Amino acid sequence: MSTAELKSNLVSIINTINDSNTLQEIYSFVSQKKGDTKDSLNLEKQDLNNLSASGLAKAYGNDEPDYSNVVVKEPNPEYHK
Repeated sequence: MSTAELKSNLVSIINTINDSNTLQEIYSFVSQKKGDTKDSLNLEKQDLNNLSASGLAKAYGNDEPDYSNVVVKEPNPEYHK
């Protein structure tokens, strides 16, 4: 298959994809292959942030209290032992 045919087939396949996550993965892969490290590093960082956020969301239930603004009033004396 010629390079022009491969490109045409890839474009046809990509045009059928409607999932933004899949398109981001394809874009990241292509960026890495062509050496566009700035875009690929930004996408990788975004992917890691999304993964972290989804992991945290799964770790806590909806009925659990929000501890983000809690201030520790009693330090733990055993903390550094």
